[in-house]
Amino acid sequence: MVTVLTRHRIARDPSEIRKLIAASPVAAVSLAPSYVCAFPGVEAGRIVSALRLLGFSRVEETACVLPEIFERRRRLLESHRSPVISNSCPRVVSMVKDEFPHAATYLVDAPSPMSCHCRGMRERVGGPVVFIGPCTAKAFEAERCGSADGVLSFSELALWFANEGIDLARLEPTEPDAVAPRWVLVSLLALDVSGLDQCRSLLASLSPSTRESRFIEALACPGGCLYGDGMLAETAGVDRRSILIHHIQSSAPVVRSRAPEDAPGYAKEETLCRIP
Repeated sequence: MVTVLTRHRIARDPSEIRKLIAASPVAAVSLAPSYVCAFPGVEAGRIVSALRLLGFSRVEETACVLPEIFERRRRLLESHRSPVISNSCPRVVSMVKDEFPHAATYLVDAPSPMSCHCRGMRERVGGPVVFIGPCTAKAFEAERCGSADGVLSFSELALWFANEGIDLARLEPTEPDAVAPRWVLVSLLALDVSGLDQCRSLLASLSPSTRESRFIEALACPGGCLYGDGMLAETAGVDRRSILIHHIQSSAPVVRSRAPEDAPGYAKEETLCRIP
């Protein structure tokens, strides 16, 4: 029996994403948490302002769903007497299924953070959602599961800004419409292994009889998502970990998300976005 995988059509370049924006009264961005260090020397809020100049009516941090994701993972660990492999990295997910099928049962059986946020956001805003992040493989994940209507890397976004004549340094910073608790960003610094070779070695060490209850965060890019292949090449030598830590430490204590009136659920209840 041959399994045929469904591929969803998504926008994968600025020209296609412009059409999404033009065709809908509301177009939104799910912004990967590493955006705070994707453009070194640029205040994160200026990136948000630039996205609004491009025509996006709503910008949310993908990491808003991480508290829910972490709680789900905690329950998985409590109910499993075996490893639990994160599904955050699409390349690692593919590696497990293609090269280590015996470990596929250890993969988290739930939408990834990107898929979870994009699907929920699409339902709330009633329009297309574009994921923007540091990983080029996220486009293939979106094609496979249909969670996002478009995907761009940060390097592609930088070219779009340049082509539109947007100078980030001249923009006033603005807040995203929904901001994740700052403590969840620490998870970007937490990983078990990174790089394809280390991931393979770890996965090879697992067997069907492994009974160690442990959560495994394996990321294909050396150094993790902060150093993803969709980051700007000219900033490859930048210490993004230090930028992220500074951003977490300098964040304001508490704000609440802003929401459009037509976003179901958001107008009726506030969402706590930062913690003291």
